[in-house]
Amino acid sequence: MTAMDGDMLARLQQLQAKVTQFGELATQLAQAVPKQAEGCDASGWVRVVLGGDGLPTAISVRDGWDRRIEAAGLGAAVMDANADAIRQGMKAFSDQLDDNRWWTKRAHAEEDGPDPSAGPVARPPAGTERDPGELTEDVLKALHTVQQPAETAPGAVEGSDPQRYVTVALGPGGLARCTIDPDWAARRDSNAITAALTEALRAARHAVPPPTAPSADLDGLLGDALATLRAITDRRPAGGNNS
Repeated sequence: MTAMDGDMLARLQQLQAKVTQFGELATQLAQAVPKQAEGCDASGWVRVVLGGDGLPTAISVRDGWDRRIEAAGLGAAVMDANADAIRQGMKAFSDQLDDNRWWTKRAHAEEDGPDPSAGPVARPPAGTERDPGELTEDVLKALHTVQQPAETAPGAVEGSDPQRYVTVALGPGGLARCTIDPDWAARRDSNAITAALTEALRAARHAVPPPTAPSADLDGLLGDALATLRAITDRRPAGGNNS
């Protein structure tokens, strides 16, 4: 292996180490997203629970709500509780990143050197020597795949209880709208309203299409590329002169 070949391999390994480091940061970022967040409206009588996807998993109304909230304002109270749940979730998310020193690790990753506290740099992925032409073709296909945008998020989808007294709309940003018939709600207790909200929410969540996004095994291809490069350089004469 010539000095140039060794330098090229070292640079590829450094690149892989940097990719691995940013991948670990992305993983830690995803893991910091709270699995659940709860919020209440200003009265404290309406409660919304959000899942890790940002969509409500439960909406409930406490007994005595009508002493604090007008029936015509019940839907708005649900939206206020949802906004509070978002705030609580963002605070938990930020606190988790602070506890894990994520911001410091990101700053180190953006510099030339790795974060000293992050432990040893991960080894490049294992790979298999392949025909360079086929490998290049697969790499180009993978790059084309990851450059394709994910399918555009759909607009809001709605769900209602069987009698359509309550309607919940879910959009890409979470709960988009909640309407509750005030005349109906004024004659119902908290259990009946919560049950209708639960049915409407279940129907809306069922209508949300599953997310789709292109994927490609870039890590595996990088491992194959490194293995192929090692094989090519190892087969060259020590002096590096093929003539």
